[in-house]
Amino acid sequence: PEIRVDSARLVDSGSIDSDGVTALGLEFGAQRRNLYLQAEYFDIAVERRASALPDPDFSGWYVQGSWVLTGESRNYNAGSAGFDGPKPAKAFSLEKGTWGAWELGLRYSVLDLNYRENDLPALGSIRGGEQEILSVGLNWYLNPGMAMQFTWRNVQVDRTSPGGTAFGAGAGATPALGTEVGQDLNIYSLRSGLRTTGSDVGQEPCGVFVVVLPRGHGATAAQDCGCQMTTRRRSTRERRLPPRTVRMIRSRRRSAPHGCR
Repeated sequence: PEIRVDSARLVDSGSIDSDGVTALGLEFGAQRRNLYLQAEYFDIAVERRASALPDPDFSGWYVQGSWVLTGESRNYNAGSAGFDGPKPAKAFSLEKGTWGAWELGLRYSVLDLNYRENDLPALGSIRGGEQEILSVGLNWYLNPGMAMQFTWRNVQVDRTSPGGTAFGAGAGATPALGTEVGQDLNIYSLRSGLRTTGSDVGQEPCGVFVVVLPRGHGATAAQDCGCQMTTRRRSTRERRLPPRTVRMIRSRRRSAPHGCR
């Protein structure tokens, strides 16, 4: 859920034997002085391989913005097709009495991995779930190479069980088809470490301590001391897209949204 401290996935389409993928994306970004706004919508259509089943289609979007309290602005990075984090006008120094740059951020995202999830019989349907996340963050940029981020996320997952052995083959591992398996939880995280270009609300540097609070349950904690930047393997087919759009999609994935795990 936009933070990686283990391999758990709250929404997951599962493996789909596919012959090709069509990925369409539309992105908007703007900045005025120390105010920043960015949004993106994407649609992914999967073409099954030699199958009579219908081809599934998934979508997602996000909108995020920030206000740099200390007045700095972000720089647009043409190489990554995104905005870099603000560079502090005055680096943090107790001796000089300077405190770096401070930024308030807000983000809302939706990811829908359902396809004909209400169809019965379930042949060809995909119950991957729909995830909505509200994130509020306070970012402290001590200097151009170091940052700390404090983030609260409210995660709401609406999902029904796909049945079978989707969650494991053991007895009771996978609830019966159609059983509600969604979750509603709060995540509090503190991250610190070296900054990567284009880090946004919810896209933290390395080193994290996380407290997860599922509603109605006790808290769990996890610590992640490593960082791995991931790359998206090229689609078997990216068609009907102008070259610039294809490069944009790849660059967005290459920056590995929420890419430390």
